[in-house]
Amino acid sequence: MMPKKKKKMIILIIILFIILIMLTTGGVLAYLYLKTDLLKSNQTLFEKYLGQNISIATEFLKQESNELMDFLNQNKYTSNTTVNFKYTSGIGTTAENNDSNINNVSINVDSQVDKSSNYNYKNIRLAYTTEDIGKLEYIEKDDLKGLRIDGIKEFTTIRNNEISAVTENLGIEGSNIEAIWMMTQNLSFNEIFNFTNEELQNLQETYKNLIEKNTSKESFGKYQEATINLNNNQTVANGYYLELTKEQYYSLLIEIINTLSTDEIILSKIDNIENTLKQYGINNEKSYREILQEYVNKYIEEIKSKNIGNEIFKISVYEQNGNTVKTSIETDEGSFTIDIYNENKSIKIDKINSTDEKQKRQIFTAEKQVENTLNDFSIEYIDYENGVEKQRIIIKDNKQKNNNDVKGSVEIGYELENCSIDIKADEYIKLANEFENPVELNEDNNIVLNDLSKEQTEKILSILTQNIQNQMNIITEKLTAEDINEMLKSLGFIKEDIIKIEEPVEVTETERNRFNSTLTLFIGENMSVEDIKKLLETVQSNLQDAEITQEEGKLQQITLNIERDTGNSEKNAEILTTLEENKNKKFNVTMSYDENTKLINRIFIKVN
Repeated sequence: MMPKKKKKMIILIIILFIILIMLTTGGVLAYLYLKTDLLKSNQTLFEKYLGQNISIATEFLKQESNELMDFLNQNKYTSNTTVNFKYTSGIGTTAENNDSNINNVSINVDSQVDKSSNYNYKNIRLAYTTEDIGKLEYIEKDDLKGLRIDGIKEFTTIRNNEISAVTENLGIEGSNIEAIWMMTQNLSFNEIFNFTNEELQNLQETYKNLIEKNTSKESFGKYQEATINLNNNQTVANGYYLELTKEQYYSLLIEIINTLSTDEIILSKIDNIENTLKQYGINNEKSYREILQEYVNKYIEEIKSKNIGNEIFKISVYEQNGNTVKTSIETDEGSFTIDIYNENKSIKIDKINSTDEKQKRQIFTAEKQVENTLNDFSIEYIDYENGVEKQRIIIKDNKQKNNNDVKGSVEIGYELENCSIDIKADEYIKLANEFENPVELNEDNNIVLNDLSKEQTEKILSILTQNIQNQMNIITEKLTAEDINEMLKSLGFIKEDIIKIEEPVEVTETERNRFNSTLTLFIGENMSVEDIKKLLETVQSNLQDAEITQEEGKLQQITLNIERDTGNSEKNAEILTTLEENKNKKFNVTMSYDENTKLINRIFIKVN
């Protein structure tokens, strides 16, 4: 018989051994669950890989810093950019033609840039073949931004933080100038689509809970080493799917859409988009939140009208080495597929909608390659109908650093059926220790509009307008309105001519003197309302249109557009009403003349 002490020792060893096995096994199981896909349910894995789409898209949109971007942000450099155009009509037909005058136009930009001292100068030239037909200079220094038109000695600049003072003098919306200012800045996707890790986790948790709430575990399944098509290439991946009836699918979709339309994380990014576009002068009467809600309500009503049926819809998600590579939704109306490949550097969205009459297919592809000295980004959108390509848009942006130089190119291509326009900008950037001929702003070459009176501002604006018109006349001798209208209409951008083509009007000296003399009598200062009414009576049969400018409910100016034998009784009545409301005001009256006919074409009635 075994001694009691020895028996107790053996029992203790056995117990310790069992505990050790339990602890070890538990640790292994915990590791397998947390670090791998083993022991996880099909539902958990479906939700995991479906949720990865959000984080992958967020990372893709981030603008990454590298040696190339640091070089451009931290150094002085010069650059030369040449922009060329190629317009082709009748593609694929016997009438194919690329002889448009537009193809003879090019833009050349010489720049000096030093971001560290907020200096950016550009000399811009518009050329027809080898002849310069338009010139313009742009400068940004400290808090000033401005332009110098060819033929004028001075830059006309505005201080960034005092735009409103200038717009009041000009009688225009401040947002219009702010929009021009914003167009000189780079658009940062980081600021618009910046999701924090906490936001991403909350999004995944929110929509995971919605899926769990509206499905059963039996609806989930697994594809083991399935062969899939990834960007037109065959590959093997593990897959997880969710099968729902048509009614279940649309019920889940309504829940997701309703939640999305009130999700503050999503709405905050929509606010970012709206605020950014406002800075570029793009405004809507309704907020983007309101527009989203209206779209959601309309879409849900459409869903409810077809939310009946037991057809099986399937949502599938595929992974390789723990990373989502493909997501697809198959319904009775078609399919929606997202392919993620090239180590998450490429995303392809393929949407197919089918009806009894036709099949519409849209393919969107975005590819990004960012290395230490390389930034390469491209997007492509193709629209098909019944297998025939109807529209194609391509945008490519490439920059490559080599020692102290950078070569870059931007390509934009647009094709509609049998017409296309291709725009290519080639850029060469070179490091500069010092600029050879830097352009400095001083009292001799710079007029700051913020420092001028209203009358001085208007005078400067008049000179600029006339100079710009002179350049436009030179340009339209080479690049005609017919060329531009024909191209824009064939590409589907417009339906009617946006540049009106007017036949030259022959006016005799006698006609000119007779017409003008009846109006010039009214030029003067401190004119009464009765004087303005007499002017209006004189001009009413030649009043083509009018603009009444008011600020904060106070009349500032009435501008009359004059054209012979074109009366506008509605505008005439509107002006008379305005004059009655301002009968105690005094007015200054000036006039401008048509460059070709020398007839008075505009009358400015400004409140004194």
